[in-house]
Amino acid sequence: MSSDFGCALSIKRIGVICRPQAEFGHPVTDLLVWIQHQGRSVLVERGVASLFPAIPAAPRPELFAECDAILVLGGDGTLLGAAREAAVAGIPLLGINLGSLGFLTGTPFPEARTALTHLFTGEVRLDERLLLESEVVRGPTTVARYHCLNDAVINKGALARIASIDVAVDGRPLTTFRADGLILATPTGSTAYCMAAGGPILTPGIDCIALVPICPHTLTHRPLVLSADAVVEIALRADHQDLHLTLDGQEVVHLQTGDRITVRRSPHRVQLIHDGGYDYYAVLRAKLGWGGDLAGRE
Repeated sequence: MSSDFGCALSIKRIGVICRPQAEFGHPVTDLLVWIQHQGRSVLVERGVASLFPAIPAAPRPELFAECDAILVLGGDGTLLGAAREAAVAGIPLLGINLGSLGFLTGTPFPEARTALTHLFTGEVRLDERLLLESEVVRGPTTVARYHCLNDAVINKGALARIASIDVAVDGRPLTTFRADGLILATPTGSTAYCMAAGGPILTPGIDCIALVPICPHTLTHRPLVLSADAVVEIALRADHQDLHLTLDGQEVVHLQTGDRITVRRSPHRVQLIHDGGYDYYAVLRAKLGWGGDLAGRE
């Protein structure tokens, strides 16, 4: 869900989360000094403070508590790492691509000043993205609860047998998947592991959940698109010694037989800042190499 173009955000202080590579130090420092010259204060994450000795630094929780927006400089993984905390804090994110893919950090670094100028003048829109909330219950105890922007993935280690995974939706049994694992993806995550496993590409404006078995051992077990309001309940049926739940490829919960996993819509949403020229389909064409005649007519 995107807001209309022309979003009046009051930006006085910007928090900065950056990939910790030394080669980014000087060009990013120049950008941060430029932001200060625009009359905004800047606070960098303490973990990369050594790259920017002239810029004030603070622990990451302080960035989300005290800043009006977060500038993410890196690749999609860097943005995913910030998105979960930003969603809970209600802080919008502007992603600047210093990585290689850039589905989420769609603005190239040379265009960063233009994107920030549009942010300061209100020539942007907020693109709100669905998050999932995953809960792992072991016996009577909740052992883990995480939010994720891309996907929640149950998969097996190198030596594990084929998994038997019972799935119910809204309290009604669906099936037992015999597969290498199971992906539950948001539309944002549909172009990640979901797509690689044969799942559908879902445009971000649609609130839904893709349920995709990984290498299923039954040909009729196909990807399924569920309502975003669906509650997916998962139980590990057989004795597996090496299964785990991975959230956004960054948080890992090691699972045990009998664990119950529930995946549902998160009460929080991620707000991504885009300028007026953002075109999701242009990003899709560029990142997936869908050139051809259409791209040539632009």
